[in-house]
Amino acid sequence: MSNAKLIGPALPNIPWEDVKILKEIGVNAYRFSISWSRIFPEYGKYNPKGMEFYKKLIDELIKNDIKPTVTLFHWDLPMWAYDMGGWLNRDSIKWFKEYAVKLFEEFNESVKFWITHNEPYCASMLGYNLGIHAPGHKNIREALIAAHHILLSHGAVVEAFREFGFKD
Repeated sequence: MSNAKLIGPALPNIPWEDVKILKEIGVNAYRFSISWSRIFPEYGKYNPKGMEFYKKLIDELIKNDIKPTVTLFHWDLPMWAYDMGGWLNRDSIKWFKEYAVKLFEEFNESVKFWITHNEPYCASMLGYNLGIHAPGHKNIREALIAAHHILLSHGAVVEAFREFGFKD
């Protein structure tokens, strides 16, 4: 879970220095995550300043002939979503799709490679059954519900991805 009160980049120079290094060593693609809570710090409240950071990063990657590869969810569920039940709430499917659609709208011309969830097993089983990852629960029933909703959210986002005309 994350509570991104920060609206601008936490480390303003680091990403740009990294892009230079990636270019120097010949990297042609770069995978990174976009923080859901930076884009939607509160339910339904879009943060354009948070989006601006990612626009600059993606533009810099493209300018350096590096293909941006975006992961939508890398275990950083917004605090507001957790407070509303997190992945245990079936509405999480809708929330995740709304977040993804906003990113598709912003980056449909510049990002061609998208990953919905980084290791959904970890977010569901390690987070809701073994208690190793956030939210630290230890309940197999919750883990299965979370896994079900995470997988359904993947499907909902793939449908939206196709509606935007992206190719699989």
